[in-house]
Amino acid sequence: MIAYVSGTLEETEEDAVVIDVQGVGYEVFVPQRVLNELPPVGGSVKLYTHDNIREDDHTLYGFSTREERALFRMMIAVSGIGARTGLSLLSILGHDDFIRAVQEGDVVAISRAQGVGKKTAQRVILDLQNKVGALQPLSLGGQAIGTVAGDAMQALIALGETEIRAEQAVRTAQQELGEDAQLEQLIAAALRTMHAWRQQFGNA
Repeated sequence: MIAYVSGTLEETEEDAVVIDVQGVGYEVFVPQRVLNELPPVGGSVKLYTHDNIREDDHTLYGFSTREERALFRMMIAVSGIGARTGLSLLSILGHDDFIRAVQEGDVVAISRAQGVGKKTAQRVILDLQNKVGALQPLSLGGQAIGTVAGDAMQALIALGETEIRAEQAVRTAQQELGEDAQLEQLIAAALRTMHAWRQQFGNA
């Protein structure tokens, strides 16, 4: 089993990288968030890997931390969640937000990942809700969120939204409106975003 790959970033693809390790190129599939954090081609990189070996296939999946890899392995132990779906979940939510979504029973947040419907999201929550608590968060709540955005989050939570869904909706609204958006604008845009999610993924 290959525990990690450390070498020079040779190439990046849509959902994978090639790492040169002493003249041997290893193709490693990674979540989008990991891809976004990598150095430019030619830089040094180390990924903790999950070795997926089948009769006709040998694929490496890579993660920035051991904790992300542990969560990925926990995900793919759930019936109906394959390796590519696990990558999609980590691409959409990331380590900490996925744990929070499971703990809060947030079906809509989990259903945003490609290949995950409402029933599969419910199964993920049922299977992992009592397990993810053993995993340590990688940060204390993720990237800091500003005062106005924080107030918008609290307003959405007061309306009955989960913390993770409120945060994601507000961040989406900020990207749409810019950092100088007023509180009322953020709340309105975030509500529109959550309505669109419900239309697409169904109610939790």
